[in-house]
Formats: sequence, structure tokens, C-alpha cells
Amino acid sequence: MTSSQPTTPPVTIRSSIRIDCHFHISATTPGHGSMSDSLLRSLPFRFMRWRLEIPGNGEVLERGVEAKLAQTIAETDASSKP
Repeated sequence: MTSSQPTTPPVTIRSSIRIDCHFHISATTPGHGSMSDSLLRSLPFRFMRWRLEIPGNGEVLERGVEAKLAQTIAETDASSKP
């Protein structure tokens, strides 16, 4: 025997998800700030530079971190548009 109960179509719920996050900027040039040599040589900092492919020290490092942040934000904005 088969049941003659009506079927209900699936409900689609659309909503936006907003993720709040923070980040740290590496200021290594005069006028912007400074970081200790021990911090620059630390394992977490060396790993970040390796993982994000940011070479150098001083202004080169600061500009690299700045460029990577801008690139990441631009890619995030582009991927979130319908």
C-alpha cells in the first residue's frame, strides 16, 4: 500500500554570514614603528614570512606584509560577490 500524503518541497534559507576577524601589521620602518630583533628572528615570525612568501627585512618586509594584506582583502571581496 502507498500513502497519499502530500510531499513538502525542501525549504531553502538564504542568509549572509559575516566573519569578524583581526590582524596584526608588522611595522618595521622609522615613523611606522619597530620590532625587536628577537621577535623578527622568532619561529612564529619566520614561519609567517615563509608561509606568506615575504622576503627581506625593514622596509621590504613591511611593504611585503602590506601588499599581502591588500591582496587577501581584495581576493576575499571578489569571492564574496554573487
